[in-house]
Amino acid sequence: MSGLPAQAEIDELAHYPGTQSLVALVRTPTSRGFYRTDDGGASWTLLSNPPGVPDEFGISAANPNLMFYNSGRAIYRSLDGGRNWAIVGSAPFVSDEVNSPNFIFPDPANASVVVMGGGGASPRDKGVFRSTDQGGTWTMVQPGNAIRGIADPEWRFLISVNSVSLGDFDLSVNRGQTWSEVQYSDLSSGSPAAVVADPDGKLYL
Repeated sequence: MSGLPAQAEIDELAHYPGTQSLVALVRTPTSRGFYRTDDGGASWTLLSNPPGVPDEFGISAANPNLMFYNSGRAIYRSLDGGRNWAIVGSAPFVSDEVNSPNFIFPDPANASVVVMGGGGASPRDKGVFRSTDQGGTWTMVQPGNAIRGIADPEWRFLISVNSVSLGDFDLSVNRGQTWSEVQYSDLSSGSPAAVVADPDGKLYL
């Protein structure tokens, strides 16, 4: 794979919407960077070595130049496909003990809407947050631990997992606007790892 640095490891990989391209978050012992491939991974081009320590990242299918990643208590946004980044919308995470956001999902049909989830020491830092201005401001739409998120590709369903060991998660069926808690007693342990929906709207975990 030409173009990647020595000792490179790919931490995250995402499809660049509307193309056959992929974007990867690549880690080396001394740096992290976003790389893009347009030929199935045979060759890679460096987009940027972004500030902070990038973790989860998301690309907007509604506007492929719009990307987000989290680093510590900050959310970074790119308006040019990952080449330049600036901090945006860190307001929800105000506690000194808050953890990094655990997932971030741009709405595939609306470039203004983004959903993220995080956890922290304070209840005001725990939950699912939603932005309608590309991450400029955030509103908590569901309290909870929000340790992991799962998004249907068309956003018919969004899931926020509250526990890694119990059947307990929050579900949204209206693009993250409202949420309801779901507990499934058939599973004594474990949590959803993926969600798919059939054409009739039935949900499979």
